[in-house]
Amino acid sequence: MDSMNTYCDEHFYGLCYGHGIKVAERMVEDVDMESAAFHNNRARLFFLWSVLTVFVFVASAVWRLVPLAIEPIEQNMLTPWHWFVWVIWVVFQLYGEGYRGFQRGFAPRVLVRAHYLANHPRWYHLLLAPLFCMGVIYATRRRKIITCSVIGGITLLVIAVRFVEQPWRGIIDAGVVAGLVWGLVCMVVFTIRILLGYSIDVSPELPKDVNESQA
Repeated sequence: MDSMNTYCDEHFYGLCYGHGIKVAERMVEDVDMESAAFHNNRARLFFLWSVLTVFVFVASAVWRLVPLAIEPIEQNMLTPWHWFVWVIWVVFQLYGEGYRGFQRGFAPRVLVRAHYLANHPRWYHLLLAPLFCMGVIYATRRRKIITCSVIGGITLLVIAVRFVEQPWRGIIDAGVVAGLVWGLVCMVVFTIRILLGYSIDVSPELPKDVNESQA
């Protein structure tokens, strides 16, 4: 109670002297630090397990695509025109897939959902950790639709690319690999931040019937 009164007095003092914004920012930081905490060591293990399942899922795609991506380079199949397209496509994928797709969307959302799952574990959610963290299950209707649409679109793209001959297939795969690797790096960075106690300001997009205080 005393700490609450002290905080209220400080907040009022800040407002009176034009520093209310700074006080409010510090209050938000305190809340964020608390929300980033784990309930116990077991929760940390659940968190790492959940993140690892998604990481392996993405890394496996990189592992399959790398040989196809480097094949045109190893066999000297790229002309100056091909190299020009290769550079443009890779840069585009780094920004579109890597930065906008993974760094600002997929990666932080996976991490905050993994953090929630770690502190509120259910055995079937842990068993289906990749689907949970990616928002396929136990998410808002909007998130489920978006995630399933993206997965479906990527699946169709993968099937279509199989009919593309080299070196164009290798060029396409090189851009995809670049974006996926960016995403993997982002996942590692966000994981370290959460383990150190820092929060990520992204909604986990849990079902509407979930108590917000539990998220």
